[in-house]
Amino acid sequence: TNSNGGAIYITPGAGAGSGNGGTTAIYGGPGGASGAGGSVRISTYAGSGAGSLAAALTIDNTQNVILPGGFLRFSQTPQTLTGAGAVDVTTAITWIVTTGVNALTLADGVEGQTKMIVMKTDAGNGTLTPANFAQGTTITFDAVGDSVSLLFTNAAWHSMGGHGTAIA
Repeated sequence: TNSNGGAIYITPGAGAGSGNGGTTAIYGGPGGASGAGGSVRISTYAGSGAGSLAAALTIDNTQNVILPGGFLRFSQTPQTLTGAGAVDVTTAITWIVTTGVNALTLADGVEGQTKMIVMKTDAGNGTLTPANFAQGTTITFDAVGDSVSLLFTNAAWHSMGGHGTAIA
């Protein structure tokens, strides 16, 4: 009758007082005597009708995350840092808008964290000084489009690539 399908929500119990909320767990099936454990798969309908179910995300029995179609994207709003200040460690992407020669800082992240920084507007150099930086002490942005991709591992930020920045 031209109506939308219903939704299913799985919600664990709420904590009371100072208690913690419950955990939602989804498990793949255990393997047999010589078999491997099962995967967890989240699927979507790629069209309408039967036969259009498509795997959107699979976590295999060795904890690899597989995206068989589409791509991984960051949907949160990037930080826009105007002038001098701290590049945050709570968003995946930061846009730098310089207002002159600006000093920028970056605190330590958590193991395995990635951070992308892109100069959006250039009114002077932006020099980033991470708290711990494996390849030097600073990263300088001096033109629109300059970028760096960082990975926090082994207690320091590591440059994984970029364009136009100067590492010193």
